Amino acid sequence: MKKILLVILLFFVSVCASELNKNKFVKLSNDYYAVTHPVFDFNRQYCTIIKIEYNNCQMITLNQKIFKKKIINNNECYFYISHNEDKITFNVDNHESITLNAPKNGFIMGVVYYIKLELDKIQE
Repeated sequence: MKKILLVILLFFVSVCASELNKNKFVKLSNDYYAVTHPVFDFNRQYCTIIKIEYNNCQMITLNQKIFKKKIINNNECYFYISHNEDKITFNVDNHESITLNAPKNGFIMGVVYYIKLELDKIQE
């Protein structure tokens, strides 16, 4: 009986954990690379930085205006966009695009937001 409860508990925890990063941006306050390499938009305001983790960052594009794209390695890249965007649409290779809304209070100038994209989340 205890083993069954343990299995159910582990299943519930794994489902909840996978939901935490699903379809939302996480604000990063300690990403020094992006903060020390600022980029400005057309209005000379700091861009918002979207840090993406995906298994092939070179295949990712955005529908929004990109002021800079920096690939750190094959699994990690930064997109510098205007803080005025209200949503972001990710396009990855041959998969359906996924559109995510900005955080509740919008994007903040010069702040880094993190998102991890996984194949099954893009195919929703």
